[in-house]
Amino acid sequence: MESTNIVKKIDELGRIVLPKEIRKKLKLRTDDFLEIYVDNDLLCLKKYSKIKSLKSFAQQLTDVLYSYTQKEILIADKYNIIAYTGTDKKKYIGKEISDKLLESINRRDSIMQNHIKELQLINNEEIKCSYVMNTIISNSEYIGIVVMYSKEEILTEHDMNVIKILSSFLNKYLED
Repeated sequence: MESTNIVKKIDELGRIVLPKEIRKKLKLRTDDFLEIYVDNDLLCLKKYSKIKSLKSFAQQLTDVLYSYTQKEILIADKYNIIAYTGTDKKKYIGKEISDKLLESINRRDSIMQNHIKELQLINNEEIKCSYVMNTIISNSEYIGIVVMYSKEEILTEHDMNVIKILSSFLNKYLED
């Protein structure tokens, strides 16, 4: 574990302020959740993602949908791609999502791009494809996104419905 050499005082309400440089380095934003771990006198804060706890389940869902659609499918939280099925799996699984994909989550996007256009899943890399995407909501919080894309064929309303069903299923699953 790396020391930051930053010392903070706990205020009368038990709060501490995370310095801006640390929030920036860890890409923490207001309304993000942190998980708290304690080990003797060690206190550890970790970025928390509801979706990440469903990693293997989400991977199984994308695998099943890929077998049906034969189109690239991914599920991401606000930080990383947690499930991916398709030809580029090794390239994208576990990678940090692009700023543009994060903006789509924050804007609560539901997009159907039915012509070939550039899509940025990770920073500094664009794919020319047709795509559909829909945000994942849990208890009124926008926490992730589901994306389907194809480099060869134009996606249809049917593909959008498949992604909306997957997103709705995850929404419901995370709320229970």
